[in-house]
Amino acid sequence: MEAVLITGRERLEVREVPEPEARPGAAIVAIERCGICGTDVAAYRSGDPYPPFLCGHEWVGRIAALGAGVTGLHAGDRAVMGVPVACGLCAECRAGHGHRCAAIMALAYGLHPLTPSHGGYAPRIAVPADHLVVAPEDLPVDAAAQVEPATVALHAVRRRPPRLGDHVLVLGAGPIGLYAAQLARIAGAGEVHVLEPKAERRALAAGLGATSAFEPGPEATEAIRARTPGRLGVDLVYECSGSQAAMDAGFELVRPGAPSC
Repeated sequence: MEAVLITGRERLEVREVPEPEARPGAAIVAIERCGICGTDVAAYRSGDPYPPFLCGHEWVGRIAALGAGVTGLHAGDRAVMGVPVACGLCAECRAGHGHRCAAIMALAYGLHPLTPSHGGYAPRIAVPADHLVVAPEDLPVDAAAQVEPATVALHAVRRRPPRLGDHVLVLGAGPIGLYAAQLARIAGAGEVHVLEPKAERRALAAGLGATSAFEPGPEATEAIRARTPGRLGVDLVYECSGSQAAMDAGFELVRPGAPSC
């Protein structure tokens, strides 16, 4: 069987890998769709060391076989990859940082005994069965492949939902930012403003329900301020870009005392 791996700067390799085995506790999944994550792109551009399992980790597929001891799943189920529950025992968990639990990161960094030698850029993959989440049959396959990035935005909006009528600012209109903008509207935001340097992404944001989408700069700052009279800025900021310049703009535009995520 062949799998594609990111092996260096602007280098992809098609490698022969063993057919996956349904070892105890594992499930073999036939990949239906696999998205390209921003971290895949960053690894391809930079050439920094990249764990093989992460080469394609936004996927959906059909369970083809189950190893011994697996319960709650059946061959033929459509499934997506989930994040395991924090162990509650490691140093990070005891310090209150369950999102950095060693058990959660074990699979990505090859420390889990069932870590495969490749990711979802392959016809089939064997993964720990307890990491799988069954996806609804009526969810289109292209949408199912986006469950992982969608849940990142959903977590942020659930962690700090807008109040009814709030003015929300989303920094960055990549996949996560576009999801955050839509979810904020669904959660009750009155207006959702987006800052994004790329014109095509601003157009996407506007088409997906953003009240306004601006190229970052002084004009955008003034325009957003003009839309929040009496508020001294927006009520809530979702930072979805990883850009220092965007974060600076967020601090400039958020009202005193407002939270950010």
